[in-house]
Amino acid sequence: MKYFISVLFISAFAFTIGACTHDSVIGYNGGGSGEDTTNIDPPPSPDPRDTIKLVECSKDTVFFSQTVYPLVTTLCGQSGCHLRSDYSSFYLIYDNGTASENELNSYNAIKSRFSSVSNLTNNINSMINQNVNGFVEPDATQLQNLKTWISQGRLFNSCTDCDTTKFTYAAIIEPILSTYCVSCHNNQSSMGGVNLATHADVVNEIVSNPGRLVASIEWTTGYTGNKAMPYGGSRLPDCYIKQIKNWIDAGTLDN
Repeated sequence: MKYFISVLFISAFAFTIGACTHDSVIGYNGGGSGEDTTNIDPPPSPDPRDTIKLVECSKDTVFFSQTVYPLVTTLCGQSGCHLRSDYSSFYLIYDNGTASENELNSYNAIKSRFSSVSNLTNNINSMINQNVNGFVEPDATQLQNLKTWISQGRLFNSCTDCDTTKFTYAAIIEPILSTYCVSCHNNQSSMGGVNLATHADVVNEIVSNPGRLVASIEWTTGYTGNKAMPYGGSRLPDCYIKQIKNWIDAGTLDN
């Protein structure tokens, strides 16, 4: 039986959209303009997880930990954008604590910013209209996932739904890469010279740079810090990494 922990808490703060620039992920040296802590809620204490329910994973539910958090991290939490250590007006993604602290505090910020579907749409349209440098518009599936999460109550929820014996490209590998990687590594924005937008692009990366993809997601020696992927996020679950490795070992099939 596979379960998820569903958690709900309330916090709010306000901020405004600003310019976004995204340096190369691989080899990025960091740096930012400081941060304005005005109207920023402190990290919740004690832990606000006051409602814990064990239920089965459902494909009809969009989970914060598995979909929203990594998606917003790659869309918005990049260097020079809305990463806590870089942006002066507001941030969506925290990177100054443990993995669980970062996720919990990021949830606070994301839940507050995307208070409604119309609010989400307005924010995205604002970024598009401003032609913000480095911004990658979410595709239809990503946008629908965010809208569904909002409609389902903007829960701080998570589930475990992974089988290492299943690793087809269309059903498993492509969704993982789309959620955690493609927003930075695509045809328009191939950060660090890495493009993972299509099956052919992924295979080209694997053939041209043997071992680099796996090393970066495993956070092995030489691929830590700014070279550890997803950039600015938590390490991929071991099961996801194993699925990617199994797919590579099986011949990187387009199946």
